[in-house]
Amino acid sequence: MIGTTIASGKAMKIAITDWNGRIAPVFDSARSCRLYSLKDTEIVFDRHIEICAGQLLDKIATLNSNDVQVLICGAISIQAERCLLNFGVEVYSFSFAVGADFWGVDSPQTLY
Repeated sequence: MIGTTIASGKAMKIAITDWNGRIAPVFDSARSCRLYSLKDTEIVFDRHIEICAGQLLDKIATLNSNDVQVLICGAISIQAERCLLNFGVEVYSFSFAVGADFWGVDSPQTLY
C-alpha cells in the first residue's frame, strides 16, 4: 500500500516510467513517464512527460517540478533511489519487490 498521506480533496501524483507502453526496465535510463493523479479512489491519467535521459538530478528535478509523490519503476540505482527519497518521493521498484522478499526485510533501505 502506498503510504503517502494526502490531505482530503488533494490529488496524489504518481509517475510510472514508460518504455513502449510498459514499465521501463531501469529508471536510470528511462526517458519518459506517465503521470497519474489519485484523488479519493479515482485514478486519472494526467499526461506523458519526457524525463532527461542524461543526468540523474535532471530526472529528479523534472519529477519534482511535476509534484510527483510516488514513483513506480523497474530497477533503480541506489543513488537514484536515495535522491528520490531525500526529495520526499516514495519509490516502488522491481528491486524493492524482489529485494524485500529475497532478503526477508520490509524494505531494501534497511540493508544500507
